[in-house]
Amino acid sequence: MKIAPTASLKTGPAAYIAIALVFAILAGFGTWQMQRRAWKEELLRTIAERQVLAPATAFDAAELGCRPSQGLEDPCDFRPIRLTGRITDPTQVHIFISIPRQANGLQGNGYWVFRRFDPAGDGARLWVNTGFIPTEKKTADLPPAGDVTVTGVLRLAEARGRFSGSNDLIKNVYFVRDPVEFPAEKPTDLRLERRYYIDMTGPIPAAGLPYPMAGKQVISNRHLEYALTWYGLALTCLVIGAVAIRRRSLNKD
Repeated sequence: MKIAPTASLKTGPAAYIAIALVFAILAGFGTWQMQRRAWKEELLRTIAERQVLAPATAFDAAELGCRPSQGLEDPCDFRPIRLTGRITDPTQVHIFISIPRQANGLQGNGYWVFRRFDPAGDGARLWVNTGFIPTEKKTADLPPAGDVTVTGVLRLAEARGRFSGSNDLIKNVYFVRDPVEFPAEKPTDLRLERRYYIDMTGPIPAAGLPYPMAGKQVISNRHLEYALTWYGLALTCLVIGAVAIRRRSLNKD
């Protein structure tokens, strides 16, 4: 009858170390979420401030002071822009995406449709995200090449992440909104303009597709909720530890 308590006492310190380690990990996740919350709030403030700027009518990265290496400090990211020019060819690049249900009923898996655009005058060639198409509409006829006024938001190329999918050039399925990865582009071309693309906000084509969604999606900011969850788990861990210490103390008595 005395073996179980003795064994319990011998393993007690290891259990306390484990509890302390789990607590530190859970609290660390909570702190990380608070840091993410601060970053997200700064992002939302930046977007709100730039949305009210007058749209740029030409895109010269040097003239606009673009600084792609500066993150949120880059004045070109989320900058409103309105350019007149021409969709130069029928080439399309489809970027896989999954979206929540929209007011017009669009939802689920589909693609952003990127097309090459030549601004009038001496403007740099850009890729334009013309909008969303559902998976089943991937082979549908879309608006042809031609003259167009692009109204939208200038965006910095998306960084490829550790878990980003591999592009399938045969099926025309890409996973990162980075013009450097698109066909007919030269990875050795280091012009600043190639680090950006335009998210169109309108107009919506007569056929409804591709549907420009930039400026219509709400950026989720639930990091406080996540942080409180992690901190709650950490507190639970402390309670468990306190109960274990109390029981051990009673067993000694």
